Amino acid sequence: MKEKNPIDIAKLKAKDLIELKKFSAMASSWIFNSILHSVKNYQDAEEITQDCVLSALRSLDTFRSDASLKTWIFRISINKIKDYYRYSSRRKRSATIVPLVNENNDQEKYEREIPDHWHPGVQLESKEEIELLFWGIDQLNENQKQALILAKLDKLKYAEIADIMSTTAKAVESLVSRAKSNLILILENIKKDNEG
Repeated sequence: MKEKNPIDIAKLKAKDLIELKKFSAMASSWIFNSILHSVKNYQDAEEITQDCVLSALRSLDTFRSDASLKTWIFRISINKIKDYYRYSSRRKRSATIVPLVNENNDQEKYEREIPDHWHPGVQLESKEEIELLFWGIDQLNENQKQALILAKLDKLKYAEIADIMSTTAKAVESLVSRAKSNLILILENIKKDNEG
C-alpha cells in the first residue's frame, strides 16, 4: 500500500534529520486520534504519542520492511496503550482510599468525571451522548474495542487493521461486526435502566 508522503526507509535508518522529522510528524498524525479514543485524555494521549514515536525512533534498526511504517507505529501504540492501562490499574490499587461518607456522615455521590478537554470537537449538546458511546466502547473486550476504534474512528481498512492486530481481514470484519452488535446491546441496556 502506497503512503501519501513516502518516507525513505534507508535515510530514516541512517538517521537523516529531514526523514526523522517527516516520520515523527506523520507517525504522530497516524496514531494520535486512536490513542485519544482509547485513553480519553488529551494530555495522556499526547504523552503516549510522543512515547510511541520515541520508541520507534530508538528501534529503527529493528524495523523490517515486511510491514508499512504505519502498521509498525500502530502496533507500538497498541502496546503503549496496554502499558498505560496496566500502569493505571497498579496506580489505582496503591492509591489512597477516599471515604464514601463525609464528616456529616452524609453519603457523597461519586460520578465518573471526564474533563472538558478530553476530546476535541465535542459540542456541549452532544457531550453526554459521546460520553455514553465511549463508555459503551470501553465495555467491549480488548480485541473488539481495538478493531472498532481502528475501523470506525480511525477509518482504517480491514487489511491495515489485520496487519496491526496480527490477524486476518476476515477476523477483523468479524470483530467489528460483533463489537457493533455488543455495543448496541450495551447502549440499549443502559437506556432501559435509565427509563425504568
